[in-house]
Order: sequence, then structure tokens, then C-alpha cells
Amino acid sequence: MSDWDGGDDAEIEVTESDLDSDGIVDVVDASTAVAFDADGDGFVDSVDLIEAEALDLDGDGMADVVTLTETIVSDLDGDGVADYVEVIETSAVDDDGDGEIDAIYETSTVGIDLDGDGVLDVIEVSETISGSEELFEVD
Repeated sequence: MSDWDGGDDAEIEVTESDLDSDGIVDVVDASTAVAFDADGDGFVDSVDLIEAEALDLDGDGMADVVTLTETIVSDLDGDGVADYVEVIETSAVDDDGDGEIDAIYETSTVGIDLDGDGVLDVIEVSETISGSEELFEVD
């Protein structure tokens, strides 16, 4: 498969699973990976991996949770060691099975290797939630 630049450095993989053997797909997994050699030196400078997963938790044939994960890995100084990693995970949730999204969760994790030793020195995690106010009530 070719990507945007005409090369063969993009892969798309899709798997489906019927976990309870009822004939309805319970899990759909898809992923695509694109590797970039921005400076043409033969070393990958950046990898962008996007994964999507849909889950049918109650077996009604509709996705109850859809999760999209994007992972960006960059070798900014060209030494072959990743010095920047960002993972963004977004989940849309239908809690009551009515086919409408009730909440969206997004978690972002950023790691930076400041001294080039291959160990991430700074890791920052943030999470945002938006959705129905009912989700946050405490009884």
C-alpha cells in the first residue's frame, strides 16, 4: 500500500473478533503506521502510528466504546534514538446503549529525552473529560 508520498511506508491492518460467537463482531481493531525519513539519510526521523478500536460491550451490534490512539515518535537529532514521544488517546463512550455518545475522554502523554541517553526525562500526562453532567454525580 502506498502512502501520501507514493512510498510503501504505510501499513493498514484491520482485525475483527466475535468474542461470544453470536455472529456479531464485538471488537474491531484497525491501525496504520507511517514512517518518515525527512532528511533522506536512510534513518527514520518520525513514526506516526494511528490505532482505532470499537467495542460492542452489550452485544446489540452497535459500538459502545470507540477509541482512537495516535502515537508519534520522533528522532529529532538523527541519532537513531527516539527523543520525543507523544501518545493521544481519545475514547467516545455510549454508556446507556442509545446510540448517542455520552462522554468523550482524552488522555495525552508526552515524553521527552533531553540528554539523548534513550531514557525519557520529562513525562507529562493530562486528561480531559466532556459529556453529560450525570456522569459526575455522586450518590
